[in-house]
Amino acid sequence: MEFSTGAIIGMEALLRWSSPVFGKVPPGEFIPLAEETGMIIPLSEWVLLQACTDNKRLLDEGYPPLMVSINISFVHIAQSNFVETITKILERTSLPPHLLCLEITEHAAIQKMEQTSAHMKQLMNLGVRIALDDFGVGNSSLSIIKSLPLNIIKIDRMFVKDIQHNEISSAIFHSILSLIEDLKLVSCVEGIELQEQYELAMQHHCEMAQGFHICRPILLSDLRSFLKKES
Repeated sequence: MEFSTGAIIGMEALLRWSSPVFGKVPPGEFIPLAEETGMIIPLSEWVLLQACTDNKRLLDEGYPPLMVSINISFVHIAQSNFVETITKILERTSLPPHLLCLEITEHAAIQKMEQTSAHMKQLMNLGVRIALDDFGVGNSSLSIIKSLPLNIIKIDRMFVKDIQHNEISSAIFHSILSLIEDLKLVSCVEGIELQEQYELAMQHHCEMAQGFHICRPILLSDLRSFLKKES
């Protein structure tokens, strides 16, 4: 959600695994396994294709343009044909590049920094947006910002979890936002679950927010109803 207008301007594609054998398996368990076995590449490509296809469908149905964000594994970024893969998916789905945002974590970025930076720069030149996810939880946050081409900084939920009760958390959050503003990047705060957190983030002049307070994870069919209600 965009604070200045109160409008829904984007969404994040979430992958969930409901196994007939293991039940509901959280991403924290199956993503590392997929990375270890190499299955993350076809899995990631399927998510990219499906998310771009669905977003273009919403656009064709007359919904306002929405940016769809997709988390990218460090294994996928390291592939020599990564940029080519993204380009082909955009061509196949006819989704405008600026409506796709690729999210990378600090952990993913530092695996092969030089190659990651080169790929991100090529994609940004195409119009694709790049976001640094979970900012502030790693040990190399500032060096990452300096080394990578970025559009958006997503501030980790830990900085707003107790922002309404903790002056130190509030001060740190304000400092992070000031840094992002000085770098002329877009700020997005994650994990907004309470109205009070939403209001405080807005008072700190954050630009975007996401979290359960705005919308819980929903299926595409339910997203249509949500967007109609919000319009």
